[in-house]
Amino acid sequence: MNHLKYAIRSISYNKTRTILISISIIIGIANLVAMISISEGLKYKTISTLERLGSDKILVWIRHYGFYHPYEYEGFDEEIIKKISRIDGVKKVFPIIYKNYIIKYRWKKTSSWITCLSEDAMRTLSKYYKLLKGRYFYENKKEVVIGYRIYKRLGVDIGDEIRIFGENFKIVGIIQEIGVYDDDITAFLPLSIAKRLLEEKGYNYLFIISDINNVEKVSEKIRILLKNERKKEDFVIYTQENLREEVMKILGTITIILITLSMASITIAGIIITNTMLTNVVERTREIGILRAIGADTKDIVLIFLSEIISITFVSTIIGTIFGIILSHIIPSYMAKVFRVSIEPIINFKIILIGIFISIIVSIIFSLYPIYKAVKIKPIDVLRYE
Repeated sequence: MNHLKYAIRSISYNKTRTILISISIIIGIANLVAMISISEGLKYKTISTLERLGSDKILVWIRHYGFYHPYEYEGFDEEIIKKISRIDGVKKVFPIIYKNYIIKYRWKKTSSWITCLSEDAMRTLSKYYKLLKGRYFYENKKEVVIGYRIYKRLGVDIGDEIRIFGENFKIVGIIQEIGVYDDDITAFLPLSIAKRLLEEKGYNYLFIISDINNVEKVSEKIRILLKNERKKEDFVIYTQENLREEVMKILGTITIILITLSMASITIAGIIITNTMLTNVVERTREIGILRAIGADTKDIVLIFLSEIISITFVSTIIGTIFGIILSHIIPSYMAKVFRVSIEPIINFKIILIGIFISIIVSIIFSLYPIYKAVKIKPIDVLRYE
């Protein structure tokens, strides 16, 4: 018996059932492929962003009442910075003032993060904050380098002046779009100018360059020093490695949630498959009974139904994968507009194989009970059915 040929003919005769099963599988697989692709894209973007910062960097900032607030703080003073500089393995310490502020340009204004740092620190961060146009600022001049979203929101360009801290600053550089909202709304000012305008007594950020072979040891020495000096651990210290670990934990949790939601839709598809196939078995009682009467055994009945469901599932999975790829590009576009997060989805052959494998396994599992009911039908049952 040609089971596949018989199954294809049965599929063509039962179009309503086929369409119902196909739609449920397409929706489930489209969700799964889209969520995995977006999750992989988010991981890649995060890791690449951290790598651009450099593995020899240590970040220290104030923690206020259990939350990370880079303002309203008892900052790091010059004496602390000198002591950190003397730690073995510390190459350079860059103090930073980081504040939220409204930037104005003519009648326009936008909220931004103002990062006040030295000219040397700005150039050290140039691998992360790459220029779209212009140059970085010079020390002791009222110059500013702005993030991509400030550039777009205010409609400014190189040479224009924007108002910050009650003073006019000339735009000399525009940063390429990073895709991280806070970074893209950041404006960079010379630290010497900002200190004079703000009359700050301390700094809420420290950007430290360490011996690349002893970053973790150096960061621990800094932690002990700061804890002893401040008499409390009201600060956070991150290296590239432990920052990556923290971020990957969060992303891992997000990935599990996304995949769980996708698997829920595939499970619903499986339930639809079970109900639809049970109805199909009842409707085909006469057909199955006749097949048994002319010599079809249990294996033939099983293969006929498996051929049907696998054929439907395979085609539906391919269609669902295509829709998933489309969806994986639509959702990030929406996220970029609403949540201001730029993500490039990652589509690879592995993701497609995962989708096909999961859909076929789920379809087979949820088909087992209807197939069991089908193989129990005997020729005599046809007379009862009639």
